[in-house]
This record gives sequence, C-alpha cells and structure tokens, in this order.
Amino acid sequence: MVISSLIHSMRMSSILSVVIHLPHMHMTLSLRIRLVSPGTLMLPLYRLHFNIVLLCLRMRPQMAGQILLLGPNLLSRRLRIRTLQYGTAANINELYDGVDSESILSILVHKVILASLEQGVREGRMLLHDWLVILTAQYNDAYKLVQYDNGTSVSRVDVAFLQCPQLQPLPRLVFALLRNPLLRFHEDGVHPDYRIYLQCLFSALEPTSLNQAIYPVLTSYATPDKQAYPRHSLSRAALITSGSPIFFLDAFTNLIVYYSSTADPSLPFPPPHDCLLRSMINRLKQERISHQNLHLSGRPR
Repeated sequence: MVISSLIHSMRMSSILSVVIHLPHMHMTLSLRIRLVSPGTLMLPLYRLHFNIVLLCLRMRPQMAGQILLLGPNLLSRRLRIRTLQYGTAANINELYDGVDSESILSILVHKVILASLEQGVREGRMLLHDWLVILTAQYNDAYKLVQYDNGTSVSRVDVAFLQCPQLQPLPRLVFALLRNPLLRFHEDGVHPDYRIYLQCLFSALEPTSLNQAIYPVLTSYATPDKQAYPRHSLSRAALITSGSPIFFLDAFTNLIVYYSSTADPSLPFPPPHDCLLRSMINRLKQERISHQNLHLSGRPR
C-alpha cells in the first residue's frame, strides 16, 4: 500500500484527527484519537472509509430467462465505513507480545515488492536482511539479553526470539521469502514475467493466504482417507522420520501429493475422487482466487 498524499492533520479540542487519501485505491483512511486531558489518551479509534464506484446495469428480468435493458448503464458510488478500536502498548515488551506474524509478513512483502519495482530485486533482498537484523538487535536490547564489558558483548545474542513466542516465526518466514521466486534473480532461473505475476498475486492476497504462499503447509496421511499429522516442518527430516506414506504440500498455487518410497503398494494412486485427501484438494481449489496446479509424485512400487 502506498500513501500518496497526506491531506490534512488537525487538532480540535478533545480530538486529534489525521486523514489520509489513497486516490489510486479509491480509499480514505481516517485516524481519530480522543484526548481526555492534556497528556492522557483513551483507546484510539481507527476509521477506514472505502469509496467504491460500481457499474450498474439498468435491466429488468423477463419471461423465459430473458433480460430487458432499460437504458444506459449507471455509475453508482458507494461508501463503506469501518471503525475499529485498539489498545495501546505501554512498553516494547507488550508490543512484541501482540505481534501477528501473518500481518508482519504481509507488510514486508508489500515493502519488498515496492523496493524491487523501484530499485531492483537486490535492493528488496537487502531491505529484508536489514529489517531482520534491526529487529533482532532491538529485541535483544529490549529484553536486556546482551551485556557489554568495555564495549565487547559478553553474552550470547538470542537470534531465535526465545523470550517472545510471537516473534519466533519471523526468521523462518523471512528465510522463506528470500528463497521465494519473488526475490530470486534471473540467473537463478526465474523469468521476469513470473516474478511480475507473483508481485500481482501477492499484492492481492490477504495475510493468511499470503503466509501459505510464502511458507507452505506440509500435511501427512496414513491413507487417502485418514490424516496422520496436520503440520510438519518443511525439512527432509520430516519426510524421513514421520513414517507416514502420503504427504500433501499446500503452497497455495501449487498442490503436491507425494507418496514416499516406503508406502504400501496397495495404497490407491492417484488418490480416489471420493477420499478425504481428494475432497480437501477440491475444496481448496474452489475457495481460492487463483488457478491451482495439482502435482502427483512418487507412485508406490
């Protein structure tokens, strides 16, 4: 999201108002903070104004499924207002405890897409590296995990965010984003057209779907009709040690069904159309806005 212009910011008695217009998105963002007394704030109110222009067809249904057009089409302007109220963090620790990793990833993807378009993919990768380094440094400083003696650190830096579970997924998500074709170079085999496709797709996805496209979900099945484990880590060790014969990888645009080399040959391949696994695949295809590619691999011997 790019904020094109800040129209006005004004303070009137007990209300501080900031209004931001986004003409390219036909949206206005309004922030209102109510002031109780000097230096005291109540919970801030965030008000989103969505200005939508619709093309309305002037028509009337007729018999036998026919439609009668009544005249020229009309443009209709709609306004939707959404008001939310959020609490404020008293310190950096409370801020970290309220982190939503999916939302953070969504913001990062939009930032690196913008940086890639303006300054190239290399700059987008550097921005991501710098962001994670700064976050790690600020986290260690906030929790006072690093002690200094004459300018030299005497304790180990926590890069796994052990003191804050909400931050722990972020290094893994950043690593996955760096390995994503969105931030890979042409010499790595990524066609520029495919990168542009990913930029358009990722810009339109809501945070949960975007998280899945960046960091896929790996599920295992004991049989096509019985799920074994809902989520594995994305590692070779997970495939080897789990003992499950069937794996399903959901990468949002690519759905992969893999039969391990140790799978019982009596297991049906490909999965039958009436089984649990196939029903899951069909449901995902119907729910998502983009085309899904289904890949079947590892036919049992």
